[in-house]
Amino acid sequence: MSGTQQKADSAWEWLKRVWLAWVIINGIGAFIAYVRPLFDGLATLE
Repeated sequence: MSGTQQKADSAWEWLKRVWLAWVIINGIGAFIAYVRPLFDGLATLE
C-alpha cells in the first residue's frame, strides 16, 4: 500500500513541475508578445 502511495506522490510532484514549467514558459511568451512591441515603439531613434 505504501509503495502505491509513494508512486502517487511522485507522479503528483512530477505533474506540479510540468505545470510550473508550462506557466513560466507561457509567462515569458506573454511578456514578449505584449511588452516587446512597446519597447520596439520606444526604440525608434529616427
